[in-house]
Amino acid sequence: MKPLIPILIVATTSLAVASVRFAQRASAEHERAQVGELREQLDDSGAPLSEDQRSQMLAAMLEEKQRQPRPTPVEGASREDTIAQQNQWQEEYERNVSERAKQVLTADQYEAYREYLEWNADMRKTIERRSAGPAGAALSIQPVARAAR
Repeated sequence: MKPLIPILIVATTSLAVASVRFAQRASAEHERAQVGELREQLDDSGAPLSEDQRSQMLAAMLEEKQRQPRPTPVEGASREDTIAQQNQWQEEYERNVSERAKQVLTADQYEAYREYLEWNADMRKTIERRSAGPAGAALSIQPVARAAR
């Protein structure tokens, strides 16, 4: 009869490695979605993102997120303070990723990226204003038409 301990150690180690990989992949989904949106924006502007640029932008976003993780809401903090903290983090995150993007993107791509960031900032402000309305007021977010180039 073979001892079960080595089998259990291998199985447990394999499961732990798989769990870590799953958590890392799930953690990166938001950034992958952002790069997907950026790719669409750049395709629409006539300055498509190469696979190498896509990889570099994803790496920049993930490294920035790791360097300075999104803040967690503080228990007892007001809604306004929590929103202000999240917005401050988002602005710094975008500023730092934008600096990296200058090294990765062409001038035309970078201009389209800046427009994408401005559109996202406008959407956040719109959501914030509308959510500050009367309690229970329904939010209605209308898509913003992008200017044709």
